[in-house]
Amino acid sequence: MKVLFLTPYPREGASNRYRVLQYLPFLDTKGITYCVRPFVSPEFYRILYKPGNYLKKVWYFSFAALQRLLDIHRARHYDLIFIHRECFPFGPAFIEKMLTWTGKPIIYDFDDAIYLPTSRSRMKQFLKNPKKVNSIIRLADHVIVCNEFLHHYSLKLNKNVSVIPTPLDTGKFVPARRKSRTRLVIGWVGSHTTTKYLDLLTGVFRTLGQKYDFDLHIVGANKEITIPGITVINRPWTLKREVADFQDIDIGVYPLVEDEWAIGKTGFKTIQYMAVGIPCVVSDVGANKTTIQDGMNGFLARTDTEWVRKLSLLIENQELRWRMGAEGRKTVVKKFSTMVTAKLLLGIFRDLHRPTILHVISDLDVGGTEKILASLVQRIDQQRYRLVVCSLAPYGSVAKEIQRSGIACHTLGVRSKWDIFVFWRLYRLVRTIRPAILQTYLFFDNIVGRIIGRIAHVPVIISGQRYLYDGARIWRIFMDRATVGFTHRIITNSKAARANLIRCNIGRGKIQVIYNGKDFSGYDRVSPDSRLAPLRSGGLVVGIIARLNKVKGHTYFLQAARQVLEVMPNTRFLIVGDGPLRQRLQDMAQRLKLGSAVHFLGNRDNVLPVIAACDLIVLSSLAESFPGALLEAMGMGKATVATNVGGVSELISHAKNGYLVPPRNPALMANQILDLLSDAAKRQRFGTHAKATVRRRFSIARMVAEYEQVYQTLLQRVERD
Repeated sequence: MKVLFLTPYPREGASNRYRVLQYLPFLDTKGITYCVRPFVSPEFYRILYKPGNYLKKVWYFSFAALQRLLDIHRARHYDLIFIHRECFPFGPAFIEKMLTWTGKPIIYDFDDAIYLPTSRSRMKQFLKNPKKVNSIIRLADHVIVCNEFLHHYSLKLNKNVSVIPTPLDTGKFVPARRKSRTRLVIGWVGSHTTTKYLDLLTGVFRTLGQKYDFDLHIVGANKEITIPGITVINRPWTLKREVADFQDIDIGVYPLVEDEWAIGKTGFKTIQYMAVGIPCVVSDVGANKTTIQDGMNGFLARTDTEWVRKLSLLIENQELRWRMGAEGRKTVVKKFSTMVTAKLLLGIFRDLHRPTILHVISDLDVGGTEKILASLVQRIDQQRYRLVVCSLAPYGSVAKEIQRSGIACHTLGVRSKWDIFVFWRLYRLVRTIRPAILQTYLFFDNIVGRIIGRIAHVPVIISGQRYLYDGARIWRIFMDRATVGFTHRIITNSKAARANLIRCNIGRGKIQVIYNGKDFSGYDRVSPDSRLAPLRSGGLVVGIIARLNKVKGHTYFLQAARQVLEVMPNTRFLIVGDGPLRQRLQDMAQRLKLGSAVHFLGNRDNVLPVIAACDLIVLSSLAESFPGALLEAMGMGKATVATNVGGVSELISHAKNGYLVPPRNPALMANQILDLLSDAAKRQRFGTHAKATVRRRFSIARMVAEYEQVYQTLLQRVERD
């Protein structure tokens, strides 16, 4: 795994040092490679906050801006992009938005309420543009914040938010050896931006100074602070003395004002005091409330009276200082150690490093391909891949099954094939999810998915060709051939379909056969549908399971049924499925005087109990790639009669586990049906052979394994390229 860290400052910037750099040794041990790209260089940082040097600052800034633009290109060579606070100090989130074009998962990390304006100047607010934080939160794949307040804020904009408090290397921040001092030291360590909070304690220090003898150490204020009656030692902050400045203190203080900015802070100064075993008194604000157990590992204070009283307790009682400092150290080791939080960060890295596969299909209602999709996504290894399913049409019953499995499912709400806005809706979804693989299944979603996948630069596009060109309309053939070049792999489910595609000048190397698979584990326990018991009592039952459209050849099935009834009048015929020809087929059944012998059952979410109620299953299709209903029937041990079209012969061995008949030949179909209905032993023999064949060759485990191999091969090819 390769991670690109984009930060505003170099090592000298505290948040960058603690939120990013101190994790790097841990990532080394996990074999993760990385590159840290700060906007401000160390040389730029040394003059950034000092007056003057304007020409140098302009030069450094211009060079930094150019390098940040180049980082967009560099990002294409990494697996993850980690943005700390912001990529660019001014303007909108244009760099972050451009990074989404790389298709790489983005993690956004921030540790203060930086979405708030920090200046009353409208010009500064315009340049700094704190509102861009909301934009970055929205576009990120995962957001990391330092406390619950920022967590609650970010959840309004992004559902993938984790709290990782700012940690400390507890092997570096260690308690100093206890010293016998002649004068006790109260200390504050901060920066020029937080010095204003120290002014809150001026009265507290003056009150304590009238009673106790102590020194006040102030580090990092960037100005000389004096308090009448108090010995104040001012020091500049240096990276070299980062730990020593805390170890030199006997009691730490951390005053804050209770406003949104302070509530959004991580309370990191509190953690630093505690890490070196120093007792502290801190404002009862924000993250301090959850870090400090008042009186156990530190003190919380709100009023000047509380500050004076609690600081007095620590000044007067050395044992209390040592005991409270030790408890604080235990808290940090347990909750705020780098080794603890690094595991949380690594978990997010590994989760996002999984390639996202977006499965797009025209609808998720009852259908063979829809069921295959559901079976596939529910069994793909989700430790390796993140799965998202999108239905172009509103949700159907299969969508509910997928959602119950915990897989994200979207609908684009398409109700007509002429809804051209489907392209825009899918584009927005793809830009949001940024999948590594976009997989489609049927004609309509193939066309839309291929075009949008190409426009959105999806690394891998896979299409399913489960239909044959034979008899297809010219415009469908044109659209398919015009977009097939956008795909990296065509998955078909039979050798017959593959041969057909090759004849249509689609390259052999692009086409792969993956047979449909089924989970046969519960088939032997399926009981016949009890509602069909009256039909089964009078004679044998023949079933057909297919959508009611022209290509499924139901008219020939009804003609064959008429001929069967002339020989075996007690036979009953079940037609499972629905479609545009239902009324026409019902009218035909009346004309053929089939009467109560034929029953139209409509769609069934679960067809297995119907199959169990049948003695024989028939397929009358004029064209097929690989019929799922036939696979289910054979898996349940049913004898079958099917037209010899497409990939049907790859399932049925004639006169061994079923009969094959030519399409559009109802007389021969009727003869084969009668042959099996009149010979129970043969039906049993064919069914047993059929069950053994499909359970050996067409398991769901085999199908899933072959799909995962395709994913792995294509993703590896992308990485090499």
